[in-house]
Amino acid sequence: MQVSKKAADPADTVLREIEEMGQEILHPSIGPVKGKILAEIVRKHKPRKILEVGALYGYSAILIAKNSPANAEITSVEKDPDTPR
Repeated sequence: MQVSKKAADPADTVLREIEEMGQEILHPSIGPVKGKILAEIVRKHKPRKILEVGALYGYSAILIAKNSPANAEITSVEKDPDTPR
């Protein structure tokens, strides 16, 4: 019997990379624990328009997009011009 390997979701790969980057430069993202809560809220409410205030690395925006309806619109704003992007 051959076990098939599920292809890694590119969004999950990027989220892990952001988590690692945040640890290295001491600017952690919301991370997987809080991220799970955010993902559950987005899946439950299925918002069509989303405003993210404070973007930092884009971790939340990726997580929100991954769990939103296909036609959802996400607007992300960041006040600090020195925030890494």
